[in-house]
Amino acid sequence: MAKRRTKKDAAIEEAEQNPVVEVETSEEAKEAAAKLAKEEAEQAEAQAAKETEEAAAKLAKEEAEQAEAQAAKEAKEAAAKQGQTKKKKTFEDLYEEKKDDVIVGPVAEALKYYIDICYKQKHSDGETIASMNYNLFNTIIGALSVEDKQASKAKMDFINRAFLVEKDGYFNTVSLTRFDHFWAYGNESKMGYTMLVKYISGMANPNTRKQKSKVLIAEKMAKFLPEGIIGKLETYYKV
Repeated sequence: MAKRRTKKDAAIEEAEQNPVVEVETSEEAKEAAAKLAKEEAEQAEAQAAKETEEAAAKLAKEEAEQAEAQAAKEAKEAAAKQGQTKKKKTFEDLYEEKKDDVIVGPVAEALKYYIDICYKQKHSDGETIASMNYNLFNTIIGALSVEDKQASKAKMDFINRAFLVEKDGYFNTVSLTRFDHFWAYGNESKMGYTMLVKYISGMANPNTRKQKSKVLIAEKMAKFLPEGIIGKLETYYKV
């Protein structure tokens, strides 16, 4: 009696008859797996490179922001330090700058002499200070009267700067007119001096100049100042 043939037997028989197919299928599977693994590795590598690049960019941005903040802080501190140490200019500084100047030197000396007598010399009486005020008046008129326009401007620049830096000191309007009652050179010149120094005090700072000053000069100062001085003042202060 013949042995009964099972499915297992059929499978074994088929495998024995077709061994190449099994081998080929196995190789294809290996190749596909290798390809897939390679693609996954490449994707992982690309992702890692991307993440590294993003992290580096983020770090660079943070470092740049920190450096910028630090630079701003240092600049602010330096500015504050400079502001604290910067010395406010005085008449003495202006004098040292111009005392040897051929054009401006005589004006610088005249103003220095005025300050020495009126503020630094002990026991200067009212008559002496009024006399010095008269000398100051003539110094200003003289600077405005110089025919050479550049020389006149240079002299007035010094006077203007002196009035500006000492607006709360030597050349404040109260001090400049405190002994006018001792003035012995005529009422008109006294009025001219008083109005002139007050005008220069107000005009010394460009930020406080007013266009109406032209009217003020023309209407109130004309009869107290030498002829032509008003026009020169208007030209110098551009009013």
